[in-house]
Amino acid sequence: MDEAEYIEVKVPESGFLIAGDFNSQSQSWGYILDKREDIETWQDENHLILVNDPTDPPTLYLRRWHTTTKPDLALCTDDIHKNLSRTVLDQLGGSNHRPVLLTITGSTTPEPLQHARWNH
Repeated sequence: MDEAEYIEVKVPESGFLIAGDFNSQSQSWGYILDKREDIETWQDENHLILVNDPTDPPTLYLRRWHTTTKPDLALCTDDIHKNLSRTVLDQLGGSNHRPVLLTITGSTTPEPLQHARWNH
């Protein structure tokens, strides 16, 4: 397997949420050993908060090895984390991944529309 190519991504200061199967292991999200630090380093550099709780149930069942892991992560900025919850749901159909529900609660007041002003 070839090494993956990485693209440097700088995230906004607020209002940012990313979730997916990162296929990465770190003690920060409940693994015993660190096998890949790239995602954790990117998380630290961008001041993102891990939504996952180490006590969450596993999200992936590896049929070949009859083991479970937690590769499905959600990372966000502090302003979203305050109103975000994560729930691992029951497995659906024949998928080996369990669905993860991310819920943003609370309301935000939209900022008033600013009209352009010109001084000629």
